[in-house]
Amino acid sequence: MKNIHRIVIVLLVLFFVNSAYAFTVKEYEDIRKKGNEEDKKLIEVYVSGLGQGAFWSNIELSTQGTKPLFCSPKKIALNARNYIQILEETIQYRRDIALGDKIYLEKLEKYNIELILIKGLINTFPCPK
Repeated sequence: MKNIHRIVIVLLVLFFVNSAYAFTVKEYEDIRKKGNEEDKKLIEVYVSGLGQGAFWSNIELSTQGTKPLFCSPKKIALNARNYIQILEETIQYRRDIALGDKIYLEKLEKYNIELILIKGLINTFPCPK
């Protein structure tokens, strides 16, 4: 429980220090590969928060009669692991379609994970037409 409080405090501090901050693919992958366990947990909480934000945004769109961005599965409760898997699969997909294009791959490293997760959710859980 003490660790959860520490994580919440760190996230709140980060939010108020720089509320416009976004993680790039490079920053995300560096933390996932080389970061200490606390940093890895923080990025997991961050990605989970992004996913939950997207989920609730969809709920709000639906209540306003607007088509949601993606249609969450009915039988699966999405969690941090799901969101991270979707994010990482979407990053890998983008690498695969680059076909070794160095310029595209360099740009990919600068993309924000927030947008990539949203695109991953849209592609993973498309809404019926």
